[in-house]
Amino acid sequence: MTVTTLTAAAALAFSAKLPAGSDPSFETYFTQALSYSAAEPHRAMAMFELLLVPERTQISVDLSDLPEEVRGRFKLGFERAFSLWDRALGDDFPFDLRFGERHGATLEARVVDRIDGDYHQMGELFVTRRVSWSKRSHRAELTGTMKISRFSRPGRLLTVDEVTHIVAHELGHAFGLGDAEGVREIMGPVLIGRPFARLTADEVRRVRAIRESIREEYREAQASAG
Repeated sequence: MTVTTLTAAAALAFSAKLPAGSDPSFETYFTQALSYSAAEPHRAMAMFELLLVPERTQISVDLSDLPEEVRGRFKLGFERAFSLWDRALGDDFPFDLRFGERHGATLEARVVDRIDGDYHQMGELFVTRRVSWSKRSHRAELTGTMKISRFSRPGRLLTVDEVTHIVAHELGHAFGLGDAEGVREIMGPVLIGRPFARLTADEVRRVRAIRESIREEYREAQASAG
């Protein structure tokens, strides 16, 4: 096993290739991929592919734990959130939303009663990226889970717009966006009762810039691989 250590200056130079406000863990993985580009290009290529999210990556949403009378609002919230990013990215939108179809799904999403004890956190996304490589080829595998809170406080169900904001926020993390402070941004905190269920032009611009930076580095690694 080879361990690559980056100097602080090198890490800063690599992370500067992504727009300001990118997700820290996303930046770290991107930086690691860059460090392998010259010596292990197929390793880097596999990592870049996972950062871009493979085309038609399925996310299966399980609403079976919800009472039948409230499933509709959560289904609509998921659909609207995915539609926001789909319209913004067009052909570059990599996800395929499914309901109740776990077979073949890469990521699974479900609604839980709450994520933390104080109802401060409304959503979370955990992604696992696995790569294998040789001098001539590589493989990449993406798995993960998304959790969305059912309640904003005891007894109060989230509204459709609140679900839309929260799900779109978690998708923003998948695309490399970090948390924001402003409440009029999808990456900002959701205001219960006054959610911001739409994307800003700047958020869309930054995601496009992130994805183009990754593709540019992928092409460099591809050239190194011959």
